[in-house]
Amino acid sequence: MPTELPNQDAALGGAVLEVSHLSVSFDHTAILADLSFTVARGASLAVIGPNGSGKTVLFRALIGAIQYEGTIRWAPGTKFGYVPQKLDIERDLPITGRDLFARQADDLTRGERRGAPCSGTRGSAGRGVG
Repeated sequence: MPTELPNQDAALGGAVLEVSHLSVSFDHTAILADLSFTVARGASLAVIGPNGSGKTVLFRALIGAIQYEGTIRWAPGTKFGYVPQKLDIERDLPITGRDLFARQADDLTRGERRGAPCSGTRGSAGRGVG
C-alpha cells in the first residue's frame, strides 16, 4: 500500500527524490556513508548489491523508519511503496494481504519510526511517513 510522503520542498526541480550526504550507523559501524543521489521524475531506480550491503537500511532511512544523518527530500505528492523483508507475524495465522499492510502501516505510524527524521538533518523537526 503506497504511503504519501509529506511535502518536503517544492524546489526539487524535476526530481522526485534528493538524497544528500546520507549516513547510517549502528553501534559505531557505518552502514551507509556520505551517500548522495537524485531521482528524476519518471526515472526508474534499481538498488542492487550483495546481502548485507545496506539496501534495506537505505530504504528504511528513505521512509524515516530509522535514524540517519544527512538530508532526504521528497517532492510534494510523492508516493512510496515498501514491503519489509521480515514480517512480525506467525506463519500459521490466517491473514489477508489487506490486514498485513494495514498492520504494517499502523506499526510505522505508532512507533517504528519514532524519533527518526524524514527531512533535514538528524535531530530536526522533520515529519515521518503518515
